[in-house]
Amino acid sequence: MRSESKEKRRQESRKNKRRCSQTGRRTIEDKEKSLNAAENEAINDIDAANELLSNGTTKLANSISSSAVDQQGVKVTSLMIETAKANLEKAKTKLVSVRDKQRMLSVKN
Repeated sequence: MRSESKEKRRQESRKNKRRCSQTGRRTIEDKEKSLNAAENEAINDIDAANELLSNGTTKLANSISSSAVDQQGVKVTSLMIETAKANLEKAKTKLVSVRDKQRMLSVKN
């Protein structure tokens, strides 16, 4: 009887270890998916900030090069450029953070 009971406990222990291992893999996969999504979001934010910066720069050049300098246009485009730079910096910081987390996750594996 004792040996049967010991055998049952061993089998239960093995099943629990397998479940934990599978759960751990799923958790890691979920983290990887989440980090990949965050990375893509940061890259999209960088692209949007670069586009805003490009548009602001072009409009600023147009405002300055006209025969009568468009003061309001200069102010608006200056704000566009400042916003683009701030957004770009935030997105870069976010991307660095995500990639650091990805490295840490891959090291743990």
